[in-house]
Amino acid sequence: MRHGAARWSYCQKEPGDVPESIAVGNLVRTYRLGIPSSYNPNEPAPVVLSLHGAGGNALVQSLYTDMPMEAAKRGLITVTPDAIGGNWQISANGLDDDFLMSLLDYVEASYCVNLKAVYAAGFSLGSWKAAITACTHPSRFAAVALVAVEVHPICAPMSVVAFHGTADNVVPYGKGADPGVKVTGPNAHLPGVSVNMPGWARAAGCSTRKTTTKIGRDVEHWIYQRCPKGRSVEFYSIKHGVHAWPGTFFKGPGVTQTIHATQIILAFFGAHPKP
Repeated sequence: MRHGAARWSYCQKEPGDVPESIAVGNLVRTYRLGIPSSYNPNEPAPVVLSLHGAGGNALVQSLYTDMPMEAAKRGLITVTPDAIGGNWQISANGLDDDFLMSLLDYVEASYCVNLKAVYAAGFSLGSWKAAITACTHPSRFAAVALVAVEVHPICAPMSVVAFHGTADNVVPYGKGADPGVKVTGPNAHLPGVSVNMPGWARAAGCSTRKTTTKIGRDVEHWIYQRCPKGRSVEFYSIKHGVHAWPGTFFKGPGVTQTIHATQIILAFFGAHPKP
């Protein structure tokens, strides 16, 4: 066991996205585990840790992103945890960090896992927590995917793909946001894309110069240049996009269907294992 003292419940070994629990210290924490039908105990499988947004839960995250189903098609194990009261601790240590590391310990001890292909993804507050978790434990994560929050913590070189809408009124897009869009409340002070993405690029060893490609009418794909071999920093800017997961079946104004974030994320992860 790599981290903490945990006691594990019986884990269903069948394919799917099923509810499970784990005791970490004196707390019993819940999560969902997705094992693909193609899982072979003799072949190392990639793992993606998928973190829900504020006020959400693991089931909502699974449904909202379709991550377990899409990951299963590609042979990835998904681990989708529940925060306490729907909110993650935005810190490098503490109860949530113990929980997430214990979950990875359990999965890596119980299944045949490719330790060079463990990834973190999240939405909103879960995106921020995914970034902090990956940057706190860079030896465990190969890459990170960030949706609707791309705040850059102090971090070792890491591949990242991020998504943000210019009409987001929950978390600032910053420079380039739609006119009149205003973020109030506790997120108002957060830096925007024009600060965060160059930060990720510099930390990864890339140039802050980027190429921009249009996708459909409402998406720009940015790729930062001169990255070291095997590393990438990419961003999808959603024109008039709201605080949402691109491609989710929860359709509405400002929720783009031009791209499917989950499919892009999983393809990005597949192309960026640890060297």
